[in-house]
Amino acid sequence: MRHCKIKAILFIVCIAIGLFIKLDRDRYFIGKSCFDYKLLPYGLQPKYYSHSYKNGNRVKYEFQIIANGFEGYGEGTSCFCNKDREGSFTIKRIEGYYYGKETFFALCLDNENKKHYITPFVNVRTKDILLIEANASKEELKRLRYVKVPEPVSVKEYYENYNYFSRILMWLTQVQQRNKASIRTPGGTLCFGIFVCPNAKASRSLTQFRAHLKVQSSIKKYI
Repeated sequence: MRHCKIKAILFIVCIAIGLFIKLDRDRYFIGKSCFDYKLLPYGLQPKYYSHSYKNGNRVKYEFQIIANGFEGYGEGTSCFCNKDREGSFTIKRIEGYYYGKETFFALCLDNENKKHYITPFVNVRTKDILLIEANASKEELKRLRYVKVPEPVSVKEYYENYNYFSRILMWLTQVQQRNKASIRTPGGTLCFGIFVCPNAKASRSLTQFRAHLKVQSSIKKYI
């Protein structure tokens, strides 16, 4: 029985880890993952974080594209209009980006709400990445995957709307407090409404199992 419980716990842990990795990988493209999965070309990294400060306090969270491991392209960043660094515009907001195996275009708005596409340019001598303005045809963009990035939000809104992991943990804690002991059934253990530890030696039918649960629930009313 103890060996069975260990197997059930390990199974649940593996499922939980797998679900976390899948969810975290999906959140990578909008910059909200816990790990850098390196899925974008040229070593670019999407990041949704707070870098705006006022009187020493964080003001808001916003999306940026990180190049060279530390250079952020987002609100207030100046981008050159060509590789010779002639002319420039200031990014007001990144609307989204298109990416492929070796192609990347970010759709930006400037202070006049004019659309611009920026793409990586590799400096042959230093190997550094510079995001510059580029022309992107509709045919080329159709062959790429598009990611709509989240809009900027205040720090208060961020923690109210996006910090759901802590809410889930809090909910599970409350459930555990309400159900301090798991329900032992003829076929195993019922925990959080899931039949997690089947007893290999149990031979009772499903009807008997349901009847047992009804008895347990009726007894619980008088405890």
